[in-house]
Amino acid sequence: MSDDQNDTPIKSTVGLLGLPSELQMQIFLSLYNQQSVVALRLTCHGLEDVYQRIANTIRADQRERIVAPVREYLEFLDRFKLPDGMVRHPPSGGWPHIQPGPGNGFEQKTDFAVDILRHLSYIHEPGFFGDHDTCFAYKSTMVDYSELNRYDDGHDIWMKGYEHPSENRPRPSGERHVITISIGWESSGYHFYIDTWSGLIYQEEEEDSTCAPIIMAHDFFEDRIKSLKRFDEVFIPDENVILRRKEHYKREEPWKHDHFWNREDRYVEYVPDDDPYDAEEIERQGEYDGTDEEFGCMEDADWIRHLYFQHGWPGEKWDKNACLQAIREFVEGRHERSGEF
Repeated sequence: MSDDQNDTPIKSTVGLLGLPSELQMQIFLSLYNQQSVVALRLTCHGLEDVYQRIANTIRADQRERIVAPVREYLEFLDRFKLPDGMVRHPPSGGWPHIQPGPGNGFEQKTDFAVDILRHLSYIHEPGFFGDHDTCFAYKSTMVDYSELNRYDDGHDIWMKGYEHPSENRPRPSGERHVITISIGWESSGYHFYIDTWSGLIYQEEEEDSTCAPIIMAHDFFEDRIKSLKRFDEVFIPDENVILRRKEHYKREEPWKHDHFWNREDRYVEYVPDDDPYDAEEIERQGEYDGTDEEFGCMEDADWIRHLYFQHGWPGEKWDKNACLQAIREFVEGRHERSGEF
């Protein structure tokens, strides 16, 4: 620094209210959740006129920040493993029947939370709870709010808010803002909640409190897709999901090489060298016999991953239905060999 220079901060004479209205609008549109939008309006009343000019656009953008990641995740599941025709997308104006009404649960939520539900895509429920083929995640069924009159009895559990915050995680904004998007079953099933005020996703297990960091919807579903693409979890028709990366962790003891499984992490740290795939070697070994072991072990998960690649995943020649049929046949044979049937 030369003698005629110093590190004294340059005082700005242009405040937020002095910016051109176009920039003020862009500031509103760049905010990532409803909480930030309201905070700006409350702390800078002079921007209220600017806000009102684009209020509908801001609301639509804020809604899309939550709706779009869910839609993209369901579209991935549709291509990856869901039976054909199970994903339902809303009409342009949203699901018309999702409206607050006496005793239907929606009246307990904010207008914005209901607007989110109205514009979400859903996995159609097959008629019973806990269906493996249409699961949203491990032992988890998505709540299908697209069903007409599905929540008119006044006692629906789906509309309840997240009730189990832990001390080291952000507390939800309040039940009026929180919507349930998926319900877990059995002891380790996953529940998923969206806090529409903050834009955060909450995940918990049926019998354990939270089991994943609380992050923004876009990041959460983006990470879910990345995790499934590398087969951290393996979906199986008529069977529970195999947590493949966790099975590898338990079997291979990577902590000896400073690679640790932490249940507080969303997913085990991924190191490609720890997870090699050699199609010729797997073909040479053939299907896992598993005579003395119940279905669902690491070798089963690795073979099913191989079946995905055999059937063209993730390229243009991917044949989902043929792959799912091959998996069914493999699983049936495994059960027979292990004596489970």
